[in-house]
Amino acid sequence: MKTPLGTALLVGNEFRGLYLAVVIFLVLVAVFLCFQGVYYIWNGFLHPGKFYPDQTPLTSGTLYLAGGILVIIVAFTLRQLRRYLVHVREETVAKIRNVEFSKLKEDDFERVDEILQIRDEKAQADYERNRTDAFLITSFEMHGVEFFGDCKWEPQPGVNVLLGRNGYGKSLILRSIAGLLQKNMDASGNLFDETSDESFLKLNLQRNGQPETVERVRRRFTNSLGQIPILAIPDSRFVNRNTIEIKTNTDEELDLGQFGAKHFLEQLPYGEMMGVLFTELCLDYLEKRSFDQPGFRLLEASLGRLTGDQFRFASVERVGRTAFHMFVSSEGNPRPVPIQYASQGTLSVLGVLGIIRAYLRDLYPDCNDESELLKKPAIILIDELDAHLHPLWQQRLNSILRENFPNTQFILTAHSPLIVAGCWNSEVVVLRKREGKFELQQVERDFIGSSAEEVLKAIFDIEQIDESFLALAGRATRGFYNQKRIAELETKKPLTDLEQREYARLVRDEGMIRRAAEVKVEHQDDADQVLKLEARINALQDELKATTK
Repeated sequence: MKTPLGTALLVGNEFRGLYLAVVIFLVLVAVFLCFQGVYYIWNGFLHPGKFYPDQTPLTSGTLYLAGGILVIIVAFTLRQLRRYLVHVREETVAKIRNVEFSKLKEDDFERVDEILQIRDEKAQADYERNRTDAFLITSFEMHGVEFFGDCKWEPQPGVNVLLGRNGYGKSLILRSIAGLLQKNMDASGNLFDETSDESFLKLNLQRNGQPETVERVRRRFTNSLGQIPILAIPDSRFVNRNTIEIKTNTDEELDLGQFGAKHFLEQLPYGEMMGVLFTELCLDYLEKRSFDQPGFRLLEASLGRLTGDQFRFASVERVGRTAFHMFVSSEGNPRPVPIQYASQGTLSVLGVLGIIRAYLRDLYPDCNDESELLKKPAIILIDELDAHLHPLWQQRLNSILRENFPNTQFILTAHSPLIVAGCWNSEVVVLRKREGKFELQQVERDFIGSSAEEVLKAIFDIEQIDESFLALAGRATRGFYNQKRIAELETKKPLTDLEQREYARLVRDEGMIRRAAEVKVEHQDDADQVLKLEARINALQDELKATTK
């Protein structure tokens, strides 16, 4: 049965904005009429016959005041009528459902099963189409949701860091973003309450350079692209350290390309994924009997940069048919030990970098060139990247991610501001509490060349400049390769998608290199100024000594 237009205007969610506008207009009219009535009556008593010789101010004022009160009653009636009709509609729908459910037969469920099967087939087709496309998040919007104020966050193409204290909702925002990208109703619906019909979450994206939108309201997705491939790594990246055996508890081979966010969204223990990663590394070694392979080289080089030592995979042994022992060594501990004996920070970094590489391999199975594989576009979310890491490692990990995976868009959460070392303009966003709600504040500055003292304001006793600055400052002296490559790409048309990304990255790198060079000059100027001041102090001390003699 079709809903009458008058009822639809009052009850329909799509007309809620119009209804609110009418009620607000009526209240404003009522306030104006009441004010006019009081004004007429007041002046009538103070100056009878002076300003209104041909009128009776008391009568006019009373009419205005009565009109205002009447309009207020109409506005209140409309409000109560809407609440009543909404209640009646909900009760009617509930009764209809009860009646319809009682009439359902087993044959009716066959049609439901067919519909669900068609929905699943469409979801798989959407994913297969999305898998071959390059996505980039350009903005994330929240409006009218619980806990957070209305805001718009514009993630950048590189490494984005969301900072905030414990309990401020960093993980909740990350889960909401992952839920929108994966079209997961549960994960994307955590911020909605049962009373707000105006609240929404929205993601604006680029798909192969073209704008797209994903949006959901309280009850459903109003715009979706289906399941978009992402990797989401939770904060609990623990390895079972009660045994030195490496084995998996599942025989199923998990496609990270399609299920890269499964453990994060469903809040499953991530130790299983860490076991799968180390098992695959053991199998890779046993296949070629060599650690001189891309995966091992990536992990060894990255750990070496973090620790300053030479981290090495030493040996792999098969235990029975399904388990392995893996041994590692370092300069600080040259005797090989089981990998489970490494620090939690080391295991966490190995897990993050190894799973990112495994994800890219599953997402791009036809790419056999390791250097090209790591340059492929992807969206990766990591919760509490700084967990279990030494402050010095927190400073260095940003640049390691940026350099090893140049076309990956990272969205990270962290507690420690040290993790932002090397971030560029607008890559850092901070959660702050204001007026009972949490707000996202995007930082419009870079952290190139920022020392730990500048970032933390002397919280930690670290004085090293971040590695991104050192790397960029060094690259500024290597000639004009970037400018040459940029010129080549500018003359070549049309550009492939990979070349467009390379061009954007080179232009961005050039800006960062120039900024690093400026910081280097600023630091040198500061050092020169200090030397001049010290020389001046010494001269004054010499003069003082000569005077006292």
